[in-house]
Amino acid sequence: MDFQPLQAIFGGVLFLASGYAVSLALFPKHELDAIERVVLSLFFSISIPAVILLVANLLFGIRLDSFAVYAIYILTTAAALLYTHKKRGRAAA
Repeated sequence: MDFQPLQAIFGGVLFLASGYAVSLALFPKHELDAIERVVLSLFFSISIPAVILLVANLLFGIRLDSFAVYAIYILTTAAALLYTHKKRGRAAA
């Protein structure tokens, strides 16, 4: 399989975005400084999708291919952003 730069760029952006979205969902913007946010984003980017993929593989027999990894990262990012949006809506009301 050849190296595909577009896939590497998309995967890297998705990797970082998922961790950042989860860190925003769990900690409001004013609670953490930049270094803490970066460290937590990297931690969440690695740990949360890995656990979800492990559970999906063991319980449901889902193969760990690139499609499954991308789908989990996209779903993790979307769920965290939706939660953040909903949490901000409740705080404003």
